[in-house]
Order: sequence, then C-alpha cells, then structure tokens
Amino acid sequence: MKNVTLMLTPTGRTGTADPAAPGARSLTHGWVTGARAVWLLFVELLGLIALPVLLCCFPPPVRPRLCLCQAHGRAAVGFLSWIIVSLKLAYFTRTTIGLMLLLLTVAAAGIGILAA
Repeated sequence: MKNVTLMLTPTGRTGTADPAAPGARSLTHGWVTGARAVWLLFVELLGLIALPVLLCCFPPPVRPRLCLCQAHGRAAVGFLSWIIVSLKLAYFTRTTIGLMLLLLTVAAAGIGILAA
C-alpha cells in the first residue's frame, strides 16, 4: 500500500490508508488530534460569543441553545469575512477571519453591557 500525504500534515509526515501496514501511523496520530481540539475549542468560543447576540434577537419564551449559537457564530464570521473580501477591502486570510471574530466579540460585549 502506498503512502498518502495528508493535506494538513507538516512536511515529511505521512499517514497510510491501511493501519495494518508495517510501520503505518494512524491518520489521527499526533498533532491531528490537537488540531481537532483547537477546532472544537474555537467552535465553543464562537458559540459563547454569539450567545448574547442571539439572546437579544429572540423573544423571551424562545431561548437559543449553544448548538444554535455555534452555527450562527460560524455563519456570522463567515458571512462578514465573505462580505469584506467581496468588497475587496481585504484578502481572505486568517487575519480577516480574526478581525471578524473580534467584531462579533465587540458586538456581543456591547449587547451584554447594554442589557445589564
């Protein structure tokens, strides 16, 4: 079985499609698991940031759950990044995504302060 290079692996690290092959590493070995943990923490952070915004948008009998907040947080950051890139105000980079996350955080903090 030939080695396949994972798209997210650093140079020189490969995984194999057959875990039973001699000397094979699992596709979830090492830092890939760490990347999953970072992704999950990022999604949780987006959900917590989007929670005050959605609490302000929905009427009192309907309370959004964290999974709804995570989806709306990802959508808001993605949509704002897309708008900025479409208007050619910035390039689509991690910095642009970080700035949109910061904008969402400022909006959530402002709503939290006004609601208190």
